[in-house]
Amino acid sequence: MFGRRTQQAKQYLKDKDRLNRLLSESLAMARARGGMLWLDIQLLVRLIKAWMSGSYKGVSVQTLVAIVAAMIYFINPLDLIPDFIPGLGYVDDAALIAWLLKSLAGDLHQFRNWEEGRS
Repeated sequence: MFGRRTQQAKQYLKDKDRLNRLLSESLAMARARGGMLWLDIQLLVRLIKAWMSGSYKGVSVQTLVAIVAAMIYFINPLDLIPDFIPGLGYVDDAALIAWLLKSLAGDLHQFRNWEEGRS
């Protein structure tokens, strides 16, 4: 299911308006769920926005596709475990974001360092 999202993600990366809507939806959903998920999604959104503005170039297209694909999956209520199932509906979303963060740990570390250097 995540694999199909990578093709969609490539299309999102070509359409900045569509990508901005995805980022806004992801932030709204993460805010509603709270906790670490909220902080993690904020980090990913900041990275995508910095890339979109052209201010951050230290990220590969593969990384961008993975992040956007995960966000598409995250906002989809009918994913592997549908979000409307009480107690379980968000488990797959949280697991996917956790896996993504672990997979992209080096990229995210570089991005955080870049952010800190700008302030």
